[in-house]
Amino acid sequence: MYELIACDLDGTLLSAEHQIPEFSQDVIRQLAASGRHFVFATGRHFVDVCHLQQQLAVPCWMISANGAMVHDDQGQLVYQQAIESEVLAQVLALPSMQQVSVNLYQPDAWLTNTPAVIAYSMAKTSGFYAQRFDLTQPPLEQIIKVFFLGDSEDLQLLEQELLTKFPDQLHLSFSMNDCLELMAPGVSKGHALEMVVRAEQLSLAQCMAFGDGMNDLEILSRVGKGLLMGNAHPRLKQALPQLEVIGRFDEQAVAHYLQQHLL
Repeated sequence: MYELIACDLDGTLLSAEHQIPEFSQDVIRQLAASGRHFVFATGRHFVDVCHLQQQLAVPCWMISANGAMVHDDQGQLVYQQAIESEVLAQVLALPSMQQVSVNLYQPDAWLTNTPAVIAYSMAKTSGFYAQRFDLTQPPLEQIIKVFFLGDSEDLQLLEQELLTKFPDQLHLSFSMNDCLELMAPGVSKGHALEMVVRAEQLSLAQCMAFGDGMNDLEILSRVGKGLLMGNAHPRLKQALPQLEVIGRFDEQAVAHYLQQHLL
């Protein structure tokens, strides 16, 4: 029996409008009422995740920034890991940074060097807005995640450059084709879920997880039942060919699967 459900947000649970649809909310509330644990596991910032959890009104563990922060089901911080400042300084000084949009997460802030990202953030209902920073004088302390936005080919080249120059000093992952994410080594949703499982006195075998991006690889490969979205990144499907593929995020496939198999 699966006692804990870990779920990605964008491209998995959320609608195209970046909200949890009513049917999905109802299913999660039914799961909570049955005594099961629901865990948000996302690359999003905690402030965004907390906004969604408050709308849901169900106690949920929150794995945010791809595992760089973990909050318990009462909203208390239990884990946080920042990127080494000296390594980050070297990364942000690379000439290739000029080809992409650079975004930084601090525990309580979202920083960007791109005006279009600020405009995008202002349209969000959570009220968590990006602030401008100067790439020539970037903040280096307490950066829990960096993400780069840009052309898919440019980001793939950047990924290879970073893997070559910093082979053991970073953890890299694509959340979407146009978004490459960077965390401290060892940071992942999978590692974070292990902390949650221990706290709840469960095992990974008792966990079910849903995801669509390469940043879901570690979590999907460790749980008792990992499920891929129909819209999952091709690299994720290739990496985990043994996993079942369900419907798309815009079909509320997660909620339908949970209703059919756990309720």
